[in-house]
Amino acid sequence: MDRLRTLMPHEAPDDALLQELLTLARHQVLAFTGRRELPDELTGALLRLAVIAYNRLGAEGERVRREGSLSITLDGLPEDVLRLLRAWRVAKVSP
Repeated sequence: MDRLRTLMPHEAPDDALLQELLTLARHQVLAFTGRRELPDELTGALLRLAVIAYNRLGAEGERVRREGSLSITLDGLPEDVLRLLRAWRVAKVSP
């Protein structure tokens, strides 16, 4: 949780929220990769997903937010995180 808090230097979320964000990110990583345990190499992706989830609080369901001339797209995950997660996907074998 300390590493997550370090990634949010100007924020002060409470411990319960941080723990919930980490839990949700962990479930997301495990579901995407098809793994039962989180490899240490995916800790960075887990933290990034938790920060992304925190930044999207209150914007659930939105795809685009416009504020004046600024347009923010809230669609999907950053490509670098997806690349990392794809590399750790468990292959499925069909009979």
